[in-house]
Formats: sequence, structure tokens, C-alpha cells
Amino acid sequence: MENRAKEIVATAKSIIENEYPHLESIEILAEQLDIGKYHLIRVFKKETGYTPNEYLIQIRLLSAKYMLAKSDYSLDTIAGLSGFSCGNYLCKVFKKHNNMTPLDFREIYKDKEIDFNEEFIKDDMFLI
Repeated sequence: MENRAKEIVATAKSIIENEYPHLESIEILAEQLDIGKYHLIRVFKKETGYTPNEYLIQIRLLSAKYMLAKSDYSLDTIAGLSGFSCGNYLCKVFKKHNNMTPLDFREIYKDKEIDFNEEFIKDDMFLI
């Protein structure tokens, strides 16, 4: 059973990381894995310490941070490309998780060398 749980989580993470801009819900993710939504949430949380939705939000925020630092896209464009419904919702979620607005982040990090590798993800992840 433990190997199955690890397999479910690894597959779920891979789907989230590859489909985050268009992944509409955790229900759809569970359907893709052919398991129940609540089973997915339970297994994911037990294996990782966070829910699939928390992981999805953090991947979307990481994508938004990258575009804020590396592009001149509008907030609405970044929101759409990152999987958020609109710029206002991106602002709300971004501020909740980062204690600054997306525009403040852009002002600080625009054109700076930021290492968006796995270490950056770990350091920045789950400030929930």
C-alpha cells in the first residue's frame, strides 16, 4: 500500500506540474488518477504534509513569480498563464502567501538573477 501511495503522489505531482495552467480542480486530478477526491487528498497529505490544492497553488504562484520577474506581462495575462481565474484573484492569493503584492514582487525582482530551481521552490514553498 505504501508504494501505491508514493506512486499516486508522484503521478499527481507530475500532472500538477505539467498541467497547472489548465487544471480546473482536484476532482479532475483525482479522475485522471482514477481514484476518489478524498482518497487523493488523504494520501497526498499523508505523504507530503500538504494537500494537492496547496501544492497546485504553490506551483501556480511559482509560475507567476517567474513571469513577474522575467516579463512585462500584465497581471491578467500572468494570471491566465499561471492558472488563476483573473488578476484580482492572483493578487489576493499572492499577497496571502507572500506578504506582498505581485507588483511589489516585480519591483524587487525585475531583471534580477533568481534561481528558480528546486531549492528555490523548497525555500519558498508553503508559507501558508
